[in-house]
Amino acid sequence: KITRETGRLTKLVVVFDMKNVSMGVPAKSIQNAMNRSSEIAQHLFPQLLEKVAIVNAPWFMKTLWKVARMVLSE
Repeated sequence: KITRETGRLTKLVVVFDMKNVSMGVPAKSIQNAMNRSSEIAQHLFPQLLEKVAIVNAPWFMKTLWKVARMVLSE
């Protein structure tokens, strides 16, 4: 909507706040909904995502990110 109104491409910054997130695996229905919405957004609006930021991440996220960077493209 903002892009159409201003005539300028508007990017999104997605922030995941992991404060008080339990170490358990989220319910399958939540995982499926998040995956599906991400797939739809990626297909319809791939140019909109500027950055993804994770705040209040638990200690193990740094290690997981190192591993993920090995398989993710720039």
